[in-house]
Parts: sequence; structure tokens; C-alpha cells
Amino acid sequence: MDNGVTHAAGANEPQTPEPVTDVTRSWSHGLALLVIIMVGVAIRCANHGRVLGGAEIFFPDNDPYYHMWRVLAIMRDYPTVPYFDAMMNYPFGASIIWPPLFDFFIATLNMTLGMSPEDPRGVEVVSAFAIPIIGGLTAGAVYLLAKETVGQRYALAAAGVFILFPAHIWYSKLGFVDHHAPVTLIQVFMFALFMRLYARMGACAGAGLRGNLALLAAASCSMAVGMLTWNGFIFFVALLDMFLLAALLARGLRPESRLAELCWATHIPVVLMISPAIMATVQASGRSVTAIHLSWFHGGAIAAFGVVGLLFHLLRARPGLALARWPWNLAAAFAMTIAGFIAAAYTGALSEGMGWILTSDKFMANVLESQSFFIESGSFSMTGGLLMLTGLFPVALVGAGAMLAEQWKDRFADGRRLFLVFLTFALFVMLAKQRRFGADFGPAMAVVIAYLAVNLGSDGAANLAARGVGRRLASILVGAGMMALIVAASGPFLWSYIVRPQFTHAADDHYQRKNKFLIQLRDLLDSSGRSGDHGVMSFWDLGHKIQYITKMGVVSNNFGLHIGEDSFHDWSAFFLATSEEEGDRIMERRKARYVVSDFDIGALRTAALYMGRDPSGYYSVTTRPNGRQDHRLEQEFFKTLFARFTLFLGSEQAVNFSGGRLVVPPLEGYRLILDWGRKEQGGYPKAWERVAGARLILHGQPGGEARLVYTFVSGSAGERRYVRTVHLDKEGMGLARVPYSSERADLGHSSEYRIIYAGGERRLFVKERQVVEGETIHVDLQGLRSEE
Repeated sequence: MDNGVTHAAGANEPQTPEPVTDVTRSWSHGLALLVIIMVGVAIRCANHGRVLGGAEIFFPDNDPYYHMWRVLAIMRDYPTVPYFDAMMNYPFGASIIWPPLFDFFIATLNMTLGMSPEDPRGVEVVSAFAIPIIGGLTAGAVYLLAKETVGQRYALAAAGVFILFPAHIWYSKLGFVDHHAPVTLIQVFMFALFMRLYARMGACAGAGLRGNLALLAAASCSMAVGMLTWNGFIFFVALLDMFLLAALLARGLRPESRLAELCWATHIPVVLMISPAIMATVQASGRSVTAIHLSWFHGGAIAAFGVVGLLFHLLRARPGLALARWPWNLAAAFAMTIAGFIAAAYTGALSEGMGWILTSDKFMANVLESQSFFIESGSFSMTGGLLMLTGLFPVALVGAGAMLAEQWKDRFADGRRLFLVFLTFALFVMLAKQRRFGADFGPAMAVVIAYLAVNLGSDGAANLAARGVGRRLASILVGAGMMALIVAASGPFLWSYIVRPQFTHAADDHYQRKNKFLIQLRDLLDSSGRSGDHGVMSFWDLGHKIQYITKMGVVSNNFGLHIGEDSFHDWSAFFLATSEEEGDRIMERRKARYVVSDFDIGALRTAALYMGRDPSGYYSVTTRPNGRQDHRLEQEFFKTLFARFTLFLGSEQAVNFSGGRLVVPPLEGYRLILDWGRKEQGGYPKAWERVAGARLILHGQPGGEARLVYTFVSGSAGERRYVRTVHLDKEGMGLARVPYSSERADLGHSSEYRIIYAGGERRLFVKERQVVEGETIHVDLQGLRSEE
């Protein structure tokens, strides 16, 4: 099969590739690649109606909101990049876990195009469109990777297969302002550059540093850019370094090899380039060695591999040294590896990194991106894999296996194809654990599929030609058939994404509803003059949106444990608290005035697991024959503030369950100020304001019972009722704290309390001041009058 390289007789490593026409000089390839990129961009913009609708931009998912928060912060103080955010882990603040380059790039792009932070919508539009363009350009990087690993013959086909890859479309669609799309572009470009250098320096005498300075500089920059874009990029660097280390051990000491120079001349400059960002991050986070933030763990790992390359270089230059012998060489590399693991384990960085990769910590285990495509509701399922990876992914694995068998027969003569095989299997293993790696699997999968398709297509065209079909017509027929197969493989996703988006939640109705709710909350607080410096208690996965849209500090956000374990603990402890007093203590410590809740069973499960409790104590799950799951709420659920802030809306409620009856008390110091929809289910958030609550002291017959009823309207929910029962003691007194006033029409709170007692009904007007400041109101039920 054509690989675009010439093998020297008896050589175990490909020599310098024969000159081929560069894509920029080939009008046919250049034009075809441009068309592929444009088609890719157009597909990724197919969701424009769901992102750009109305006066607000609706970014898909959650993380784009924090990227936009940081982009606007950079633009306001350009070129200063914030590494610490006082509005996270409110009121204590936390360091930002993402490196700065992606946000700095988006900010710079906006400023170059004349955008201003005073016009956030303009900045949002530019930022939203930058992502599908980056996604389309990734096809060009895939073209280069295919050219450098299997040959230019397969490059266009690889770009075409990749541009339709669903998992990558998902992460690079319009509005997904996150580092996923640029990380894929950067790592594919980095792999292509290193494979080019591998071919030039692996076994070619004379092709050393001086002849490859430009390529070496480009490769170093690509690695540095990746590390400054996402600290998890160290995983892709590790994959590359594992391959290079194996090559060093096998061939690095041969006189004609320049692999050692390739390793140290790329990695050591990377450390110098990323060190300023490491120092700034370490200063902000206070953690010098960690896998979570960009730190000296990352710089040290890259530097260590550079030192290994330098050691091999020195040994090759002095072949008489005893260490140049194979057993000592292997032992030295093994010892350095063990030393590195020990150092990483001692600092805790290794356990952090492995915890992230294996999703074994309490936060990562509950993040959707960290879950497998092949697990649905705890059971194995191929549905997600076939939809997002297409039915071609098993073919890619078989093709990679066949390519490995070819290399075995050739005694692994072609290291670049061997790297492609290694990359394909390694990334598939990762995406089988975490679906976030689906987009990164796409390029390797596309190259392998293109390799198989072109070769099979050539054989098919030859068979047709042998049967009397014209060669050109045979090629056209086979090519069209292959293209139809590839398009059909992506068809279910494209149909659901473009034509019927609700099938894959691409319509983002769930996200849009939350976004619109928070926009209305922001406007409501602005109009009432209450949107000042206050904290918000919410589920962790609402944090980024709340902070960006309302401009208020959040206790917990989508960075999870990584902005402070107390952050994750406090939201979990608050919603699982069984008394309002327990929740109040957390709110006081957090200086939080507002609560945003949503009937999200997933959030309840996350909180329970974090607090070391069995979620089955709160709810049980039954699966119907059609696969639909039903949740049965258990006794412990009804005792939590979670239930009172979501299902019961702060009102008193009697609940019957198997084994008993429970009266859920009302909320006394929290009033519902915004309520979207009448559904007490996920995706219909509620906003609450913490108040002191007016203290009602009821005077009546000893042992009597009074029932308070307050009717109000909050948001789009229509009429709601706050109900509570007050029992009078043996002296005829009953105490109740109530959170609603009768003079906040802007919140939908303008009615009087109805006090039902002894067969009659009393009405009570409560002032806003009395609710906010916690004043006492005496109500004489005997005299049918109220007095302050």
C-alpha cells in the first residue's frame, strides 16, 4: 500500500519521504480542502437559530459562560489575564483552573475586530462564530496528519470523513465557546508536525537540528499552545512522549538517528514558553505541583522528557560509554520513569491526574462529559456510541488492528503508521471511559477509515474496470458509493442535529429555559435595586450561568471540587440539610442572599454521594420495559431542604409514604421571587430570596390551631400558595415566621395573609419592612383584629 515514503533496502525505518506536491501548491487539493472546510463550518452553524435568537445569545451547555466571563474581563483590562476570581467560591474566591490562552485569544480576536466589552452582545456573536471556524479548520490539520502518517493519497478522504464526525460537530458547533474545539485542532497539528520531524530525523543522516529549525520551532510552539489552552493537554503530550520514548529505546542510539535531538530540542523550549503562565497560576492557586491547575507538575514532566532526550543525545555522541549499551540504556530509562512516578505520587499530583482520568473522585464521577458513550442509566448500550461516533468506529478499530498486523510483518518498519495505530487505540480507550475524548478520537479514526476506504475503493474500481466499465466511470461509481456510506453513517446524528434537534437535545430547550430564567432574574433584581454584591446558593452545575448572567457571586460552580472542597461541600450540605437553621448557618458563612433551585435528581445524587450517603435513601429507580426510568421518592428525601425548595415550593405539606406519614414544614426565611412554569421537575428553576421573616405571635384559645394561607404569583407559574399550620400552646400563644409581604407587587407578592381559625377567617397585611427586618407582629385571634 502506498505510504508516500521510500524504504531503503533492509532498513527498519522509512527514509525521508519522496517530495510530494504541497497542498498550498496543489490547486485541486487546495480547492477540495477549502470546500470541505466550508461545508464543515456550515454544518457547525446549523444551530444558529437556537443560539442567536432574540436579544440574548444562548450558549450551549455551561462552560462557555465562564469562558465568556473571562473573555470580557480580559477585554476590560487588556492584556492582563485574571488568574483569580473573587466571585467563585463566594465570598472567598478561587483560582481559575483553565490556562489563559484560549480566553486571551478570543478576547484578542474580538478587539482586533473592533468589539468592545461595553457591547457584550457583539463580543458574544464573534466568540460564538469563532468555534465552528476552528472546527472547520481542524479538517486541514487532519489532512496534514493523514499525509504524514499514511500518505497524501488518503489525506483528502480523511478530511472529508472527519468533517462529518458527530462527536466533533457537537463540541465545535456555533456558540460552544469552550477549549474542546481548539484543543483538537492543536493536538492534531502537533501530531502531524512531530510525525514530519520523526520522518526527517528518525533515521536520516544529516537531517539534524540545523536542517529542521523551522519545523522544530513549530512543533515546540504547538505543544506550548496546547498546554496554555488546556492543562489536560498533558495527556496528549504523554501519548506522544510514550511513542517517542519507545522509538528512543529502539533506535535512538543509532549513529544515523536524530530522535534524541528531536526530543530535547522541542520539549525544553516548551518549558521555557509556558513557565510564565505556570508561575502566575501557582501564585494564584497556591499549589506548585498539581494536575488540576497548570503547575510545575506539567512543566516538570515535559522538562524530564527533554532531559531524557538530551541524555540519549550525549550517549549517542559518545558510543564508547558503558551506558550506551542496550541493557543499561533500558535500565536508566526505567529508573527515571519510576523516579518520576514516585515524585508525582509524593506530591499528590499523580493521584489527582489518575483520579481525573479514571473519573474516580466524587465530582468527576457525576459530570456527564466524564461518563461513557456506552453506558446508559448504568447499563451497557451502543446507542450513544453509534450516534456520536457513527457505525464506522468498529471499522476503524479493525482497520487499526489490520495496520498493526502489517507493521508486525514489516518488523515495525514504519513508525508513523505505528503511532497512528497507537493513537487510535489509546484515544478509543479514553473515550470508552469519558465521552469528552470523542472529538479527539475523530481525527485518528478518520485517517484509518480513509486508508481503508481508498484502498478498498481502488480494488473495487479495478474490478469494475476488469469487467468492462470505463476506468474513470468505475472510479466515480466507487467514490460515490464510499461517500454515500460515510454520509449515511453520520446521517442519524445530522438528521437529529439539523432537522429534528429535540432527538439529541441539540435544540437546547433545557438550557435555553434556564438561560431565559436567569436573564429574567437579573432584570428583576436590577429593577428592584437588589442586584448588588450578594452570593447565590445553587446546584454546582448552575454556577457558571448564574455568575455570567446575573453578575453575582456563586458558592459552587462547574469547576466542582477544584475551586475548593468547601465550595462543593457547602452546596451539598445546604440542600441535604434537614432543618432551615442548618441551612441558614451555611448561608450566613457564605454571605448568600439568594437560592436558585431546580428539581434535578442528578444534583441530589451528586450531593448524596459527596456527603458519603447512599442515594437510595432519598430515591429509588425502577425501569419500565420501554427503558424509561421512574424515580420513587423515599422518606429521607422529604426531610431535606432540597424537597422544600423544589417539590413543595416552601409550603407546608403532608406526605404519605410506605410506612408512615410526614408533615414537611414550610420555609420561614425564604420567599419565592421567580418561578418558571408550573412543573415541579427538572429544567424549571426557582429563585428564592433570603429574608429575616416577620415574626407573627398569635393569641387565641389554648391548644387551638390556626392555618395561614398566602396566595401569590411569581414569574410565569401562575397562582401559588404558601400554607402553614400554627399550633397554640397551653397559654394560647403560637409563633410563626413568615417570608412574604403584602406590598411587593413587583415580585407578585401583594395579597394579605388569610388566617383560618375556629371556623372563621382573618386577614393580615404584612409590610415589606417587617419581613426584611424580622419585626414582630401580634395577632389577637380572639378580638378579630391585628396590631403591631
